[in-house]
Amino acid sequence: MFSIRNVTAACAMFVAACAPKPETAGFVYRLGVDTLAVSSVTWSPGKVSGVYVNRVPATAVTRWSADVDAEGGVRRLERTTSSGDKVTERVLVTVAGDSAVVERTDSATTTRHFAVSGSALPRNPATDAGLLELRTRRLVSQGLQQVIVAAFSASDTMALPDTVRRVATDTVVVQGPRLRIDSAGRILNLGPNAERATVDIEALATAFGPRPLGELSPRQTVTGNVGNATVTIEYGRPKKRGRDVFGALVPWGRVWRTGAGDATFLTTDQNLAHWDWVKWLPHAQSAQQSDAVGPRRTRSPVSAELRRM
Repeated sequence: MFSIRNVTAACAMFVAACAPKPETAGFVYRLGVDTLAVSSVTWSPGKVSGVYVNRVPATAVTRWSADVDAEGGVRRLERTTSSGDKVTERVLVTVAGDSAVVERTDSATTTRHFAVSGSALPRNPATDAGLLELRTRRLVSQGLQQVIVAAFSASDTMALPDTVRRVATDTVVVQGPRLRIDSAGRILNLGPNAERATVDIEALATAFGPRPLGELSPRQTVTGNVGNATVTIEYGRPKKRGRDVFGALVPWGRVWRTGAGDATFLTTDQNLAHWDWVKWLPHAQSAQQSDAVGPRRTRSPVSAELRRM
C-alpha cells in the first residue's frame, strides 16, 4: 500500500530523473603548434559556468558563472581572473528589465549603467564558447535562422544589437568568430583556431602556470635613412609557429601586411612631402620570381602603383 509520503518521494525521484543533466565540454585554442588557451564549460538548467586558462602574454585563469533565462540571455554574470595568487580583474554583470549594470574592478573600480534591448550577451573570450552555444542550440532546436542579441563587453558604455545567424546547416556567423556546429547546435569550432575537445582543465591550469607564451608578435624596431629623413618603423614581428606562411596562410600574389598584432607605427624626423620613398617597403610575394632564398618580394616601383596595390 502506497502512502502519500511514498507517492511524493516517487514523484520527486521521477522529476529528478527527467531533469536535464549538466553537460560539460572543453575547447582548445591553438595558433600553429602552440596552445594559446584552453577552457571548460558546464551547461546546467538556468546556469552556465566555466574555467578559461589563457597563456598570452602571461598565464591567467578566469573562472566565471552566469544565470541565464530561457532564451539564453544573461541575467547575472560573475567573472574573476587571476594570475598566480593575485586577482587581476573582477567583473559583475547584472541585467534587470531593459537595463544592465557592469561593475569592473582591476586597479580601480568602475561602474557603468546602460540600456539593453533584447537578450543580453556579454562578450569576452573566456565566456564566448559557453554563452554563444546557448544561442546556437536555440537556433537548431527552434528551427530559427537568426536571433538578435544585445552584445557588450565589460569596458563598453552601451549595448549594440548583434545577429547570430545560421548561414548553413553546420555554420553560424556572429560578430567575431565563424562557428561550426553539430546537429544539436553544439559548437565544434569557434573560429579557425579553437575546437571542441576533452580537457582536464585544472591539470592544464597547473601545467601552463609556469609556461606563458609571452607576446604573440613581439615588437621590433628598424631604422633607416631615406634621402635626408631618418625613418623608424615599429611593428609586431610574426612567428611561424610551425605553419607554412607564404603560399599557404598568405596566398601568393596577395598584399602582405607589414607587421602583426598591434598596429605598425612609422615615424620620421622630416616632413615627407612626397611619397615615392615608400617604394622600398615590401608588399607582396611573387610565386613566379625567386632568389637564392625563396619567392622574391615584389616592391612598388612608383607611388601610384603602391596606391593601386
